[in-house]
Amino acid sequence: MACSNPLVVRLISDYSCPFCFLAFVKLVQGIALLPADLQNNVKIEAGVFQLNGSLPKKGINKKEYLRSMLGSGYDSAFKDLKMKAEPWNIYMREGGLIGNSFDAHRITLEAEDQGLGIQMVGCLCSECRIIIGFCVS
Repeated sequence: MACSNPLVVRLISDYSCPFCFLAFVKLVQGIALLPADLQNNVKIEAGVFQLNGSLPKKGINKKEYLRSMLGSGYDSAFKDLKMKAEPWNIYMREGGLIGNSFDAHRITLEAEDQGLGIQMVGCLCSECRIIIGFCVS
């Protein structure tokens, strides 16, 4: 039975945040588990939040940056992230770069104005090695 008022979920995230990416995957896959009539009554809107606007566009060493932010808590945070991601067939790696996500957010907001924001999030996340620096299998 179709609902007259769809459930609107606003996903506010940053492409440079691995926890945001994991939440996006869980949300999309969770909705896919719903019966078709309920799936059709869920609308995901894309919102943006830039965690660090001072990161350079070309990126910096991700592990060093996150270690500088989390200090001694880095190892346990990364281990926890890996443990939470693997059941969703997402395999996090420590290497690579992390960079400024402003342009990705700008594109996402422009797509959202056309009703395609969440599709843009999916497209940009599929390029995760470039956009967020994490490996997805």
